[in-house]
Amino acid sequence: MWGTSFLFTDISVAGVPAATVVAGRVVIAAGLLTGCVVATRRPWPRGSRIWLHFLALGIIGNALPFFLISWGQERIESGVAGLLMGVMPLATVVLAHFLVLNERITQARASGFLLGFAGVALLMGPDAMRGIGGDSNDVLRQIAVLGGALCYAVNTILAKKLPPLDPIVAAAGTMLTGSFRCARKSPTS
Repeated sequence: MWGTSFLFTDISVAGVPAATVVAGRVVIAAGLLTGCVVATRRPWPRGSRIWLHFLALGIIGNALPFFLISWGQERIESGVAGLLMGVMPLATVVLAHFLVLNERITQARASGFLLGFAGVALLMGPDAMRGIGGDSNDVLRQIAVLGGALCYAVNTILAKKLPPLDPIVAAAGTMLTGSFRCARKSPTS
């Protein structure tokens, strides 16, 4: 299911600038989730610290990786993007090893990652593997997609440090704060 987002991003950036695609995604999600919070009368958290945490999650976990991936997919195929995003679990395992208590890299975790990455490569096929590299612009776009994968890995670590909250409120706060940053950067705003 997650992999279909690369296909839809590929279709979207064919006719719409990456920044506009990202702003649309984040602002629509923020509106829907905020509507859920308001309609169900869930309380919003108080205090600037939690909102700064939401802002970090909104930028690092949504606005920035969405932009990097969308911008990268203006030139590279969705299969290549999906393959490059396979780096995210490895980056998460490595970061967690150093930044999260009781999340050490074990032989089983390393083996699981390698097996999973091999499965992604197999599913994407040899065409995606051949798509790695190319001219300097293609390589720059591929690095951007890898940057998106690293943002998701960092976001996973940041999310673990979020205090216990209602998941709808946390998602709404994250998308709401990310949408402010995103909408300010969009050429359509």
